[in-house]
Amino acid sequence: MEEERINELLGQVGRVDPPPFLFTRIEARIELQQESRPSRSWVLATGMAMALLLTVNSYFLLRGSNEMPVVPIEQLASSLELNASNQLYHD
Repeated sequence: MEEERINELLGQVGRVDPPPFLFTRIEARIELQQESRPSRSWVLATGMAMALLLTVNSYFLLRGSNEMPVVPIEQLASSLELNASNQLYHD
């Protein structure tokens, strides 16, 4: 009984005309989305810059691993001419 009533109501629904200029608005939105994409030259330049940055970072990381690391506290103590030892009493 409920389904029949719903079917009758749906049968009375008429065709609705679309608002004017709907298609042109849809096309304008599609064009805006296409314009927001970066150009190929920007993508290429960004990729090359990141590759260069990765290469430089890798070089300094591998070059710096061969040297003895300096602890920042020891560096500060030596610059202030202090003793960086944690030993309180000398035996």
